Amino acid sequence: MPRSGPEVADIFRRYGEAYRAQHTSLSTAQRRVMTAI
Repeated sequence: MPRSGPEVADIFRRYGEAYRAQHTSLSTAQRRVMTAI
């Protein structure tokens, strides 16, 4: 089945590092979830 657009994982791969750098108050659990996705 063809993809219809970007998935959350695609967005995290592209922007996750910059987002985490800018939002330093993310909890360990939130960071783990981003990594798991």
